[in-house]
Amino acid sequence: MSRTIADAELQVSKPGSDSADLVVPNDDLESVEISSRIQDAKDKGTFEIHNVGAKYSGDGVEITSGDKLLFRTQLDGEDSLTDQWTAAARMPEVLLQGARQFGLSVPATDFVFTVLSWRQAYDTFDDDPISGSSDAILDTLLADEATEVETSQIATIEKTTNMVLNGRYILDILTQDLAPIADAIVAQDGEDLIFEPIAQLRPKHTLEPTDFQGEITVGGSDDDLANLVRIDGGTDHASDAEQPTQDAYQRVTESGRIVVQVPTRKSEIARINVHTNPDSASSDGVTVRLQADRDGSPVAIGDQQSDITRKTLAVDFLADDGLTEFILPGHSLAPSEYPWLIIESDGSTGHEIGIDSSSGEPRYRAEYPYPVLTRAPDSGSQQEYRRRDHRIKDESLNSETAVRDKARSYLRHNADPEQTISGQAKSIRAHNLHPGEAVDLRGWGDVGLSGTWICLERSLTFDGSANRLTTELTLQDTTTL
Repeated sequence: MSRTIADAELQVSKPGSDSADLVVPNDDLESVEISSRIQDAKDKGTFEIHNVGAKYSGDGVEITSGDKLLFRTQLDGEDSLTDQWTAAARMPEVLLQGARQFGLSVPATDFVFTVLSWRQAYDTFDDDPISGSSDAILDTLLADEATEVETSQIATIEKTTNMVLNGRYILDILTQDLAPIADAIVAQDGEDLIFEPIAQLRPKHTLEPTDFQGEITVGGSDDDLANLVRIDGGTDHASDAEQPTQDAYQRVTESGRIVVQVPTRKSEIARINVHTNPDSASSDGVTVRLQADRDGSPVAIGDQQSDITRKTLAVDFLADDGLTEFILPGHSLAPSEYPWLIIESDGSTGHEIGIDSSSGEPRYRAEYPYPVLTRAPDSGSQQEYRRRDHRIKDESLNSETAVRDKARSYLRHNADPEQTISGQAKSIRAHNLHPGEAVDLRGWGDVGLSGTWICLERSLTFDGSANRLTTELTLQDTTTL
């Protein structure tokens, strides 16, 4: 059922502004269409605006890409304007009649998800909590890369995980990794990111069949149902050989080297950690090299062309009196033959390397690579719906913990069919229900529905000429989300 609008407006704020720089009143709003949902999809909308005389695209304050838009309505029966949608403007289109402007079409996507889809992260997390504290993964990413996104609706989730981020978009990290691990919903409320475990959702109010107008559809889908999942992750590393003692130092230069044989059992050393103590007066780098064995010595210690592989790090990347990680280019080691590790500098001043004074060997740890994968079933779901397999390949999962978390969370979300309710809003509270908000079903006994359901999708259409608002809602049972 469409409902009469008493008033509406579109507030426009430029980046950095704390208040609206421009307000488009109800009389200039020709139409608005908004489609929004929770989880991994950005909300989309279009604002059609009367623009006679280039009022909103001329020499004054004009609407441009990146502006924050706030659409507000006052339904017949409400006392004041209510926030309906906060968005980021995309490239507007000016509509002409002859050579004169008469309209402006402004496409938009929701503010929070759009900002997160623009920002990339480069970071590493090792057994860090998911969210809700200054050292948590999500809070760290937002504080470093997306300060305009508010965090007051981010729940505290102490569960930990490992992540290696090398230029991934924050929205992908949030929806593909953190939300499944935390069993959390992801939505936006104005400038706030909503991140809350499904089990902690609290209903905003009750919802009855009388809150809808006309036909209500109760259905669902088993398209994504899976009860045997295999996760093919990326690469993790484990120690194969090491010398852990450091109680002295030895300086290395371009001609003064430390040489030690590494008793590895693997065909590759993916990375090697060496104890460095850089000289603040030296701009030299440090190089680690691997060479094959020949009669108990390196094959050609002074010839880098004879190296199996090598890696040089500039002084800025050397740990201060600690282990520095050297990631070695791909290579293959000869079977049944221990390679030689050569540590040197690329200059005459060089740097100190931590050693064991009794043996003269450097402190180091050599690590080999191995693929991480897991396979997890849900036997109850298999018995109910037959076995349904699913495979996920995600090279960003670089630990056994991460792939196990991914498998378990996928089964929790997909081992049962989705169950949904769809219909057109009638009551004011139904019109004002936003994706991510939960309700308590009442009065649905004829179809056996009860419990906590969440607003999954909302489609909003505003007709400015008729001053009418139409809202289509889809809700989903939180136990099948």
